[in-house]
Amino acid sequence: MGLLTPHGGMYSSLEGMLQLMQQQLTAYNVKKNNAKASSPLLSTQVSYTTGLYDGLDYGYDMFSATTELGLYHETVLWHGGDLDGFGSE
Repeated sequence: MGLLTPHGGMYSSLEGMLQLMQQQLTAYNVKKNNAKASSPLLSTQVSYTTGLYDGLDYGYDMFSATTELGLYHETVLWHGGDLDGFGSE
């Protein structure tokens, strides 16, 4: 993959991805409770409306779909991607 490796060449186990998610949630909770705290594991941008659909927002490196979007009965957060035939959500 050459130059594309940094954004698509990551390999991980399910346990490794869960550990990263736990670290991100911990960093978010620290940031939420202490405005001066920072972490490279999360964005400092709180939230903005995507303008694509009502109820679809983006912030803290996650997409947010509220019930207003009409797809889910509760708010759902995610961030996925795909590259060369592989994808994740």
